[in-house]
Amino acid sequence: MSIFAGVAADVCAFLLASNQPTNALEYLEKGRAVIIGQLVDGRSDVSALTEAHPNIARRYEQLRDDVNRPSSQLDKDAGGGQVAGRRREAVAELDACIREIRSIAGNERFLLGQTAAEMQQCAVGGTIVIVNITRFRSDAILVSRGAVKALSLPGLLASDAEAWLGKKWTGRGVRRHERAQKNKEYLEYLAWLWDVCVRPVFNEVHRVHDTTDRLSRIWWIGTGLGSSMPFHAAGVHSPGSTENAFSKAVSSYTPSIKALGYAQQRARATDGARGALLIASMPTTPGQVSQPDARKPPDLPGVAEEKKKITDIVNGHVPIEPLDLPSVDQVVDKLTDCYIAHFACHGSTDYADPSNSGLILQKRGEGQEAEQDRLTVHRVSELSLAHARIAYLSACSTAENGAARLSDEVIHVVSGFQVAGFPYVVGCLWPSIDRVCVEVASGFYRSLLQRRGAGLDGGEVAWAVREAVMAVREAEMDQPLVWAQFVHFGA
Repeated sequence: MSIFAGVAADVCAFLLASNQPTNALEYLEKGRAVIIGQLVDGRSDVSALTEAHPNIARRYEQLRDDVNRPSSQLDKDAGGGQVAGRRREAVAELDACIREIRSIAGNERFLLGQTAAEMQQCAVGGTIVIVNITRFRSDAILVSRGAVKALSLPGLLASDAEAWLGKKWTGRGVRRHERAQKNKEYLEYLAWLWDVCVRPVFNEVHRVHDTTDRLSRIWWIGTGLGSSMPFHAAGVHSPGSTENAFSKAVSSYTPSIKALGYAQQRARATDGARGALLIASMPTTPGQVSQPDARKPPDLPGVAEEKKKITDIVNGHVPIEPLDLPSVDQVVDKLTDCYIAHFACHGSTDYADPSNSGLILQKRGEGQEAEQDRLTVHRVSELSLAHARIAYLSACSTAENGAARLSDEVIHVVSGFQVAGFPYVVGCLWPSIDRVCVEVASGFYRSLLQRRGAGLDGGEVAWAVREAVMAVREAEMDQPLVWAQFVHFGA
């Protein structure tokens, strides 16, 4: 997929320049988040086919697996020509099988993705906003139940976006005495993003829907250079100012409209379900046995406090299943039946292969010291969780989209949990501060329960994230790097 990075965004820009917003939207969706899209199709289109037509569904899955099997496994004794020939035959059989499936009533669009009209149905209760940034032009596509509309953003220049995105805001390279200056610069970045992008978008949303008297519901999708921009936090952050996204909308993110549709489907499937709150906590983290010279991750003293506060808040409302210093296998076993999964631990980002990013847990062999055990994006996305509702990932960079050549694939820990079946996921765009994680997590659950019992619909969850972040923001408005990283993904 990295070979084709940026192609979908450019095609979208050219179609918008030709005044074809609907075609631009459809081609952009086809060319982005392809890996997640295939995983989602495997759980929605294929599961529906299996229920109604199990025989052809089994044949499709067998052929699909044959085509995807590495060449080395096809026949170790066969020559290259034989292997290539077999793969061509398998591909031809798979194509024929897919054509047969599409001839069955109700399956005409099997694996073809959504039409523009179907995408519009995903904008229930709000507006999906795609921000497409290219060197040719920059635009927003606003998708609502009533229309697909393009909005030109002439002030959103690719060169300016690259300059802002090239800055290092957080992490090991940032020294303590630099933090004040970094926060000041980040405020400037948020004000720039507001002026050239988010304010024009809100003006158009409010004009079309006449929602100036209430908060809008927005799902943000950034493409290309926009794939890691903090649209939800854009604006002027000073006492009394309402010129910011927090004052205008309840913001969420989604990797793609197809992923949003899947999250909405999962939300409907689990509506009314009940279960336990799994709290997996890692106050200490071992080093890596394979890298004895690597620096051991620092302890997280706030994890114990976070666990206690959450337990005190939800006790009596939701059964609690605590897991202290768990292994990946222990967590996966408990995820099968949990309703809410809360992780308080370190996160790990692999920029070369984002499917290896994950949450750092631990394992311990008999008579051995503990070593790191990572719940990776790859492992999570293989799960299919029937009762899952909310995943709260209180860990560093779980929503970071840092692999430049795969930015439009949106592969990170949050999207992995979405594929696994969680319709609502809370994550972080960059490394978090221990004490702030405690404040935001406790504020989130408090708001959730105050709003509606266990309160678990999409608007409630996104609103609870907004309220929890705004409480911290109110006290530390001049430090956006402390609070702007918390985001909601999903329905």
